[in-house]
Parts: sequence; structure tokens; C-alpha cells
Amino acid sequence: MRKSRFKPKDVVKLLDEAAIGVPVREICIRAGISEATFYNWKMQYEGLDAKGVRRLRELEQENSRLRRILSVKDLQIDVLKAQLEHT
Repeated sequence: MRKSRFKPKDVVKLLDEAAIGVPVREICIRAGISEATFYNWKMQYEGLDAKGVRRLRELEQENSRLRRILSVKDLQIDVLKAQLEHT
């Protein structure tokens, strides 16, 4: 997964600016992002502070790691079942 050039606290800061009334288009131009990116961030991070965003990202990374482990274990189980069928 591609690493963002924005830290969670930066994203929260941009979202807070929009909440106080700064036009989204102006925020996007200044930050160098598309409006679609801004609204994706808003959907994902709305209502979180910087710590909450950081925790969310950590949980997503942990979830990804656990999914990889699970897929490896599933593959091992399939291989063992195939070996048992052939014996």
C-alpha cells in the first residue's frame, strides 16, 4: 500500500479547517489534493482527533497483517488435506 504524504494530524487539521467554514476547494488547492481525496478523508476520519486517526491506521495495519497470516494458514490446511487424500 502506498504511503501517504500526509500525517494523520495533517488530515485532521484540514478537516477542521473545513468545519470552521474554509471552502473545500481552497483547502484542496493549498494542500495539493483533489476534492475526491478530501471527501474520502472526511468519510473515513470525520469525528476523530489525531490520536483516533493514528489508532485507526494502526488497527488497519494489524488487520492486514492478520489477514495475511490467515491466508497462509488456509493454504497450509489445503495442502495438508490434499496430502491426506493422496495417502
